[in-house]
Amino acid sequence: MHLEQAPVAAQVPSERDDLERMLFIRRFEELAARLKHEGRIPGSLHDCAGQEAVAVGVCGAMGPDDLLFSGHRGVGHCLARGSDPVRLLQELMGLEAGFGGGHAGAMHIFDTQAGVLGTNGIVGASLPLAAGGALALQNAGSDACAVSFFGEGAITTGAFHEALHLAGLWKLPILFVCEHNGYVEFTPSQTVLLNRAYLLADCYDVAGVPVDGVSVDVVRAAAAEALAWVMSGKGPCLLDCRTYRFGGHYEGDLQAYRSSGEARQWAAEFDPIVHEAARLGLDAATVQAIERRVEADVAAILTQAAAGNA
Repeated sequence: MHLEQAPVAAQVPSERDDLERMLFIRRFEELAARLKHEGRIPGSLHDCAGQEAVAVGVCGAMGPDDLLFSGHRGVGHCLARGSDPVRLLQELMGLEAGFGGGHAGAMHIFDTQAGVLGTNGIVGASLPLAAGGALALQNAGSDACAVSFFGEGAITTGAFHEALHLAGLWKLPILFVCEHNGYVEFTPSQTVLLNRAYLLADCYDVAGVPVDGVSVDVVRAAAAEALAWVMSGKGPCLLDCRTYRFGGHYEGDLQAYRSSGEARQWAAEFDPIVHEAARLGLDAATVQAIERRVEADVAAILTQAAAGNA
């Protein structure tokens, strides 16, 4: 199955916005990691460093009423979708002013105002939940779509196959987004996975498309085309975005399963933020000015988060 060009109604952000959003996610998660090590964030954290282009690209193509379902690395998806960063940080810190009163943490973020219907710590769980959301949208006659983010480890679960089966059978308005980051928790993907997600999609009459997940402009264009395909009634689509996880499975992971040289090489060659700045032709001074502005915003968010819960 191949996608066809179709008009897209989604609001497309400027390219400079894409760069700033990716940088904002990176710096926000770096702040969260620091707070975690200081004992100010309870529970687990799973950052998306290296994968920001997928979050920003897909969310930049989504319509205002589309629904988002995520997994372990959902903080980046929430920020890309437009969740209030102050309340998000308060939730991570276990503060009452957070989205879930400080009880949800990173694993169960639920922000209806931004259309985020839950992050989830169970591998593959976002797929059937998103399929349920898509079915509800379909039954309501809505023009919106459900979007499910998951890692490649999910393709080994029954939830993946069950969700794609029903989505293809009922032609649900759903976009599946696989963030193929090279690892299934603590295991290199190539040692445990026989196929890529997009190769399995066709078995369920779901359009499967491999995507360069390092280039935010490529991701956004692919997502816009896929969403147009889905909303035209042609059936679900799956974007298989090849990216790389710069950090460990969770904050504090010792990463004994890979060499530090591997991570450094990928970060040097495939950092989506560096890639986008180079693509836009921005000089060092311009990039530094953007970084200073973003860092000031993130520092202010911490101040507001702490003050807002006093």
